Amino acid sequence: MVQTAFPTSLRACLAACAFFGGMAFTQSASALDMIIGGQAELCSKAAKAGVASNDALGWCTSAILGEPLSPKDLAGTYVNRGTLFLVRESWQAALDDFDTALAKMPTLPEAIVNRGAAFLGMGRYAEAIDEITRGIALDPEEPEKAYANRAAARWRLDDVKGAYVDFLKAQALNPTWELPREQLTHFVVQPAPVENQGPAPALNSPGRPVAPRS
Repeated sequence: MVQTAFPTSLRACLAACAFFGGMAFTQSASALDMIIGGQAELCSKAAKAGVASNDALGWCTSAILGEPLSPKDLAGTYVNRGTLFLVRESWQAALDDFDTALAKMPTLPEAIVNRGAAFLGMGRYAEAIDEITRGIALDPEEPEKAYANRAAARWRLDDVKGAYVDFLKAQALNPTWELPREQLTHFVVQPAPVENQGPAPALNSPGRPVAPRS
């Protein structure tokens, strides 16, 4: 049996990805590497560091409006700016940027999983799961962030077993990442009854979900 309650000090794994071209809002947010110089590269570095300052947002916007970026790099810069909006919990602004990135690159996995992260922040948990699952299938650069975000969304829908499995996957993908390891300490796994093999989740009162990279 899996029993768990997340402490209120944990944030939902929200920014799943930002763009690697050339992919938090807390420690689990993702951003894409841009090595093309200029404001786009500064934007990328800020997104990867999770530093959502006014200057960082300004670098992203200046790159989008004024630099001669390829379609791929332009989509990546929108993802990186969206990641900074996730850090700020500006969910709609983040979603708008991910939608714009997808209009330019419809199968960019980091934009899709981060779109799911925005839905998670909005409390649209079923949509978050659908988008993150779709993005995972496209092989994002940092899938552990996507699994952590999907775990948070599943938790909010009382799918304790699903959340546990996704945190396990996130830990397996990145054993040095502290967030899933910490989350797993809040689960107690007990043997299932003989007649019903497999973990049977039991729910305690949840706090706020944990927080997702590009």
